[in-house]
Amino acid sequence: MKTLNCEGNESYCIKATKGKNVTLKGCASKLICSDQSAARVNQFSPEQISCCHGDYCNSTSRASTNLLLL
Repeated sequence: MKTLNCEGNESYCIKATKGKNVTLKGCASKLICSDQSAARVNQFSPEQISCCHGDYCNSTSRASTNLLLL
């Protein structure tokens, strides 16, 4: 897994949880993190979303393709 580098206006790390089994992490704009109605559009209540500002503040990572040399 590699760290995800946010691009453009997505300068915040976001973490959204839905129940016990679903956790999404990624990048978000200031609007998404500050506007609770925007969060509800994405089917998450404000209590299910947390944002932080700073490099890798929520340890966001993504799966990546690895090259195996034989």
